[in-house]
Amino acid sequence: MEYVKTFTNCGCQIVISGELHDAQIHYCPKHKAAFDMYEALKHVAEKGLDFSVITTGSDLSIWRSHITTNYSLTEITKALAKAEGKQE
Repeated sequence: MEYVKTFTNCGCQIVISGELHDAQIHYCPKHKAAFDMYEALKHVAEKGLDFSVITTGSDLSIWRSHITTNYSLTEITKALAKAEGKQE
């Protein structure tokens, strides 16, 4: 018998086939990418890059080499601290 628990907020699944110690976790795309996202944010924080929201596209040439995001450097630093267990 197989037991499957799917988490509705993300799509990750816990699959148990037979014994409990044979449980597997099938990660949703968001959680599969979590480590890569963590490393990317860490890189941004280490470089001190702060990408503010761009509300107009008047001068795109300035932003061609930058990433546009809704997160400030402070928010990125807080998210990294939370991921590292240093902040809730």
